[in-house]
Parts: sequence; structure tokens; C-alpha cells
Amino acid sequence: MLRRRRDPGPDGGWWYLLQISLWGRLELPGGRVVAEPAPVETWAPAEVCEPLDGQDYAEVPTERPDHSSAWLLEEPVGGGEVLVVHRGDCAAPRGVTRPAAVEEVRQAVADGAVVCPVCRPPGL
Repeated sequence: MLRRRRDPGPDGGWWYLLQISLWGRLELPGGRVVAEPAPVETWAPAEVCEPLDGQDYAEVPTERPDHSSAWLLEEPVGGGEVLVVHRGDCAAPRGVTRPAAVEEVRQAVADGAVVCPVCRPPGL
């Protein structure tokens, strides 16, 4: 996996940029033609991908969509059970985020979500 990104659409699913090798035609000087593996990149939805044994994906770059929302909810990661509320422009999230409406954010806080200690979203 080369990169991952979250779809900015309403489903918000994850997509992975994969690189696979396919056989390609390579014409050598003198007119000789040989078959040679050639890398091909393609985006695939997460639900059709499986991790490779022994691969560490912790450092794979994650692209975050531009958020037009004033609020983000960060999903619990690493066994955590609490949502974190961020301003839409906060750079602190390290987990999976999704845009949220103010009503959803207020309900999340009422249900035990915590506010980001970095961006300290106002009005909650």
C-alpha cells in the first residue's frame, strides 16, 4: 500500500493506493521484444483489500479530505472507547475522522465524547 485516503462523500469509506506488477511489452534496441514486469498503480476500496503478512502499515501516508465542516469526530483507535471532538481545521487527529454537524457533536459530548485538548472547540 502506497497511500490511504478517506472518501469525502457521505459514505466516508477508506481507499488504498496499491501498486501491482503486470507483465508489459518492452521493445529493446535492435527490435527485440521481451516481457518485463511493469508497476501499475490503482485505488481500491478497503473492503476488498487484505494486509500482507509481515508488512507494517503504520507509516503509510494518510490523505485527509478537505473538511468543509466546522466539526470533526475522531473515532476511537487502539482499543479506545471515546470519541474526540475537533474543530474542522484541527491537525491533531491521528485516527479516523469524519465531518459532523453541530447537533451530532453536542450529542456525542452528552454521551461522553471528549474535546480535543489542542484545538479546544468552542461552544460545547
